[in-house]
Amino acid sequence: MRSPRERPAGARLARLLTEVFAPGVLVTTLPLVAAARVSRSPAQFLLWGGTALLCCAIIPVGVIVHGVRRGRLTDRHVGDHRQRARPLSIGLASVAVGLLPLAAAVGWSRVRLRDHTGPQVLAGAALGAPLAAATFLALT
Repeated sequence: MRSPRERPAGARLARLLTEVFAPGVLVTTLPLVAAARVSRSPAQFLLWGGTALLCCAIIPVGVIVHGVRRGRLTDRHVGDHRQRARPLSIGLASVAVGLLPLAAAVGWSRVRLRDHTGPQVLAGAALGAPLAAATFLALT
């Protein structure tokens, strides 16, 4: 096996891109960038960024790291497709739990501003969640 210095430039670039744009890196940085963009105060940033980071990155990535350390997963990229069901299920559940407070806050704001009624918000959530899930599943 070649040492890292002996690898061709294309292989080094491929490794760099794989590591920089790995899901674990993206789910850690993107929620923080989004929270920084919309937050009006450091407290808001900590609340939204921290919640997003916990639910979208720390828990899902932690499940994968734990699985690798226990020998249940072959590697942090979960290269063996047969091993993906459990980490993906836990990750999706974690993200869903993180989104619930946001969805509730948006629903409340729609009713409070009289843009929608309570039943309209509930109907939108009841129709929107399965539609979003179906779209996600169809695209993956």
